[in-house]
Amino acid sequence: MLLGKIRLSLITCLAVALILSCGKENEVIKEVDALMEGRNYKQALERLRRALKEDPKNPKLLRQQVLLFLKSEQVNYSMAAYEKLHKAKPNHPVLINALSNNDPVIRVTSAKALGLMRRQDSIDALIKAAKDSDKSVRQAVVLALGDLKNKKAVTVLIETLKDPDWFVRAEAAQALSKIGDSQAAEELFALLKDEDVYVRKNARKALQDLANEENKKTYIEALTHDDDEVRLMAAISLANIGDASSLSVLVEELDSSDSADPIDVIRALVKLRDKQALPALRKTMKEADGEAKAYAILALGEFRDKESTSAIKKLSQSSSTTREVKMACLMALKRMNQPMRLPDEK
Repeated sequence: MLLGKIRLSLITCLAVALILSCGKENEVIKEVDALMEGRNYKQALERLRRALKEDPKNPKLLRQQVLLFLKSEQVNYSMAAYEKLHKAKPNHPVLINALSNNDPVIRVTSAKALGLMRRQDSIDALIKAAKDSDKSVRQAVVLALGDLKNKKAVTVLIETLKDPDWFVRAEAAQALSKIGDSQAAEELFALLKDEDVYVRKNARKALQDLANEENKKTYIEALTHDDDEVRLMAAISLANIGDASSLSVLVEELDSSDSADPIDVIRALVKLRDKQALPALRKTMKEADGEAKAYAILALGEFRDKESTSAIKKLSQSSSTTREVKMACLMALKRMNQPMRLPDEK
């Protein structure tokens, strides 16, 4: 009987202690919430630290610390705070749940943190958040999806290529490039006509990165597209994987007097190592200026084109030749005396 009373007394004491602890814990969180609302982050952090000193493994307090760092846009600190929370309560969903927080700042910072932490368990929540009404959130989410490199995100990223915000479109192209799924190629070709230069730049890079043997049919079909830029980008991408079907488009582009991208074309022709490119390269050496001229000279050196040796020597000795072109001449002449490496040689 006495033992029973002692047990009951102990249970009562524990229950009271737990209630008091929860009450104090809730008071701290309420106080911190108010300080966060007033953007008094330093005071909020000090209050949390005092509470955590007394109860360092309290999951509610640790969760509040994560939210504080998310709210104050401190990505690295929020990640470190989450690691402490994870030790106290493994796989706590605070960061994933934060993607649906009412505060867009918290949604942005949580997306960044999840991307940097490569949290694959957050992929579904991030895919959903890619359609957030706030463009800053969409920007952060697209960056995170690129970091995760999860193919589940391909469909939503393709849809995001039509986002009204230029930054979101540009980063969606880069994210698709990182993931490496070739089904995005057709949509990226369309993005070459985007109004924003940064978007177009990322689309070009993504198209080159995505070109491979498996999806080269899409690129070969694009060689006959009505749009000059689409044809050229398809040709450059194909040359990067050693497909010679791009040769005629590249030579025609370089041979024209108004080539929009002569340097990338020259690089592509060098990768193909086809001597049908030599007349266009010689013409560029004679008629182009600046960087394009220098690249043409370097390309002729890579081809070991003996026919252009005297012209390159003459350029290297002329007082009117720029330093950049002279350096290219010297490097090309040096290459002329070395064996030519075939495309399939390493």
